[in-house]
Amino acid sequence: MLVAALLLAAAPTAEMLTVFAHPVEPGPRITPYLQYQLERAWRQDDRRRAAFEAVRSEADLLKLRSEIRARLLDVLGGLPQQRTPLNAASPARFPWTAIGSRSSSSRACPGCT
Repeated sequence: MLVAALLLAAAPTAEMLTVFAHPVEPGPRITPYLQYQLERAWRQDDRRRAAFEAVRSEADLLKLRSEIRARLLDVLGGLPQQRTPLNAASPARFPWTAIGSRSSSSRACPGCT
């Protein structure tokens, strides 16, 4: 009996269970994080446009191309040290699809699926 009385006394109130004080309207909205991402993307786009507008000669263009390539390779983590053939294979066929989709894998990266 004492346990039941303690459980009833410690029962959460409706206010304790309320997550949002005011209901949120359904549909898309711009959250602070999305706003941050949009502002960051626009800044990056402005820098990209400025870099292309600064190109005045073929030498400038080749320099910009090499800078973009270097940044891309840095993001990718570089290229493999050794070139190997792709050796793509399609071992599985899925009969339940209308277009006959196939599973493909590459043997160029052992252990990769």
